[in-house]
Amino acid sequence: MDSGVSAEGALGNNEVRALALAAGFSSARTLSCPEGAFLVCALPYGNQFPDEAGPKLGEEDALIAPFARYNYYREAVRRLQKIASDLRRRAGGEKADFRIFCNSPIPEKPIAVRASLGVYGKNSLIITKEAGSLVVLAMMSLPFEKWSIGEEEEGGRAPPAPKPTASTLPPQRGCPPATPPCVTIALSLPSAKQEAHKARCTVPLRNNRPSLTIGKAETACGGPRTQARDSSVEQALLYPLCQHCEATNPPCAAACPTGAIHAEGGVELSLCIQWYASGNGDSVPEIVRRAWGRRLYGCTNCQDACPHNQRAIAGVKISRGRLGAALNARALLSMSDAEIKSMFKGTAMGHRWLPPLAIRRNATLALNAN
Repeated sequence: MDSGVSAEGALGNNEVRALALAAGFSSARTLSCPEGAFLVCALPYGNQFPDEAGPKLGEEDALIAPFARYNYYREAVRRLQKIASDLRRRAGGEKADFRIFCNSPIPEKPIAVRASLGVYGKNSLIITKEAGSLVVLAMMSLPFEKWSIGEEEEGGRAPPAPKPTASTLPPQRGCPPATPPCVTIALSLPSAKQEAHKARCTVPLRNNRPSLTIGKAETACGGPRTQARDSSVEQALLYPLCQHCEATNPPCAAACPTGAIHAEGGVELSLCIQWYASGNGDSVPEIVRRAWGRRLYGCTNCQDACPHNQRAIAGVKISRGRLGAALNARALLSMSDAEIKSMFKGTAMGHRWLPPLAIRRNATLALNAN
């Protein structure tokens, strides 16, 4: 890779990870691919909200999930940008060499698994040792020519990250019929000096995205997965941190108000409240409308029930994009598109894929629950 950057003798795996941990990320791992390296991080939002404990809701208030009460996604990006600036001062490189991805079309969850940042839960979320699934994921490309990925970490030599295969990826539910359940993705990071900087990961996809190069699954991936997934061996490989949960009725599946989570793992998107709350679907089915409750954005029932989230988990303290625990749904319905866009600009609900129409739909469903 002709990036003009060399980390040899200057920076190593532990040092880059230390920068991320010092920046407030609860966990950080480096992933080396033949074409480059990545820093993969988790920023915790936690479950401790002393300023918002037990909010007194008005009759027309609709709830916002903890992960969206502040813009943790933008915060993660800003913190990685500062790390990138530090790395550039210490090891060189161009600004464009350090590409940052957070809440993006890039398949961040399977990359996090490959980097050993965490593992899949049966609700399809990533569970980390440090903060359960109460995190947002973010990653950044590292354009170093020589990189000491996989060398000594604390407590001894770190085991190599396993290559994802059909046995280490959760089964997909609700995929478009034309989408293969397991595909090979070439994650392209184009820049003037990094045309060859790509990371190849064998991962499952929910749907095709135009920014990804999608091909047929490699032989090692096992092809379309039609084999049964209910054996104890398969479950241990797919969901290693879910083995202490009841196999036939795990807490996350039992807590899902629409039955979207399968006991053997995987999520049926056509029944997932969070999927519809994110602006997906032309219409909301009756079973989801009945279970919607007073939600404006976000459903966390499965996370609330997960044993790995039951302990006190501290989140980073930020002020960026504050929305609070609830907003008046009736007031949202009276706003124009421009007013809604202005209100949510810079927040976790200010993304292009969550237009004013979707926010009004959410608000209407929340009001109908009263």
